[in-house]
Amino acid sequence: MDSLIAIPSLNSAGLKSVREERFDKCGYFTLVLLKKDQIADVQVIPNIPDPNGKYDKIIQMLVEFGVNVLISGVMRMELLLKFISSGIEVYYGSAYRSIHDTVSTLANGDLTPLEQLLACQGGCIIKHH
Repeated sequence: MDSLIAIPSLNSAGLKSVREERFDKCGYFTLVLLKKDQIADVQVIPNIPDPNGKYDKIIQMLVEFGVNVLISGVMRMELLLKFISSGIEVYYGSAYRSIHDTVSTLANGDLTPLEQLLACQGGCIIKHH
């Protein structure tokens, strides 16, 4: 299955950029199209301000671009459910790694869906790569 992955990024350097911890505070999203676990396309889009704190504008922007996966840090369950109900699966990924390494980790099946981490109530093991 093809995936269009949004990764919060510190700058606009694409695969050479570094993942930002918070999607709401990042300057850019690097969008990576994975086809059969291979990078097929990369584009960088600017983040948009969402001053109401509900992040609806950011989620809508990602949906409009066709994003179906977000790699992010930890977020509240309420916000996670907004992403899921919009058709975006959220994975937990360590911040400050290159975008390329982050995508490779996802393609190898080594990132955990954030939903599982929030539901496990401290009994889960998070692999840090």
